[in-house]
Amino acid sequence: MKKFICLLLIFILQSICFASPLVEEANLHFDKPYIYAMAGPNSFDCSGFTYYCVDKIYNIQLLRTAYDQGYDDTYPKIETIEELQEGDLVYFNTNRSDKDLSDHAGIYIGNNQFIHASSAKGKVIISNLSEGYYNERFSWGRRIVEEGYNESHQTTDQRK
Repeated sequence: MKKFICLLLIFILQSICFASPLVEEANLHFDKPYIYAMAGPNSFDCSGFTYYCVDKIYNIQLLRTAYDQGYDDTYPKIETIEELQEGDLVYFNTNRSDKDLSDHAGIYIGNNQFIHASSAKGKVIISNLSEGYYNERFSWGRRIVEEGYNESHQTTDQRK
């Protein structure tokens, strides 16, 4: 039992110490209010949250809506939840009455969880991708930066 607890503590400490800068930034805004059309730093809508965090850490200005971000082929598409890496952006079909598959956005934080500005909860929260609502509505992810990203290669817009 002691060995298990030690291994668990090591895993937790590694997760905390080696979190991606994007996830660290996102976590700073946990519990901040959801307000439609806001892009931080004191309140956010879902795409404003992803826009703000990516811009702050990587100096990359994403497109501003969940639809535009989700369909922006500038960034590699991640087809399954299993392929997601910490710091990937995630997109969901939360309005099944339209043909648009990218109605909601968030940031994958690892362990089948993502952080996002939730209109239903009225604030930035962490939700589970393993089962239930978001698992059923997951559309795809986007990898904004590859592993080993070098900050000296920052641009103001990767689409240029």
